[in-house]
Amino acid sequence: YIYVAAGSTVYVEGGNFGKPSTRSGYSAGIMGDGDVIITGGTFEFDPSNWVADGYQAVKNGSKWYVTPDNGVVAATAEELKAAIENAVDGSAIFITPATFEGTFVVNKNISIKSVNPANKATIKGRVQVINSNVAFENVKFDRNDTDSAAAWNASVSTKWLSNNLSVVMIYGDDNNTI
Repeated sequence: YIYVAAGSTVYVEGGNFGKPSTRSGYSAGIMGDGDVIITGGTFEFDPSNWVADGYQAVKNGSKWYVTPDNGVVAATAEELKAAIENAVDGSAIFITPATFEGTFVVNKNISIKSVNPANKATIKGRVQVINSNVAFENVKFDRNDTDSAAAWNASVSTKWLSNNLSVVMIYGDDNNTI
């Protein structure tokens, strides 16, 4: 838990916070008479009472994630695909520390970020960005197909660019982070 003494202010911008203490009288994850302002992090308790204006606490599974108000949290490849499909320009998608395997097609101006920069999410497969701008933050990429870089480059120039489509496919080798 977090304890804040009277007259003090603690700003929580990220990190992992476990369950509240089980000590007598400690039922919340944050205690004390001071102020706590949360703008990011992963919690095993509901941090809603301490979330700053412009942010939200989103529960996904047994954990709570604090994201900007325009954020959606995805914990599986299916949730990520749905979040991309339902996003509008300017949306932020926060992905949990997991491996998201598959092909992800993005045709909107969005950002995809790890909820925990210290424990990055991994996208394994392909990300196709079509006629849009996508910002990736603290995301690892792992290519899991059999295409060689030369074969992929040839397919881009002949298959997609000849059709006047603006397509970028992002690949990463093990441990590459964008």
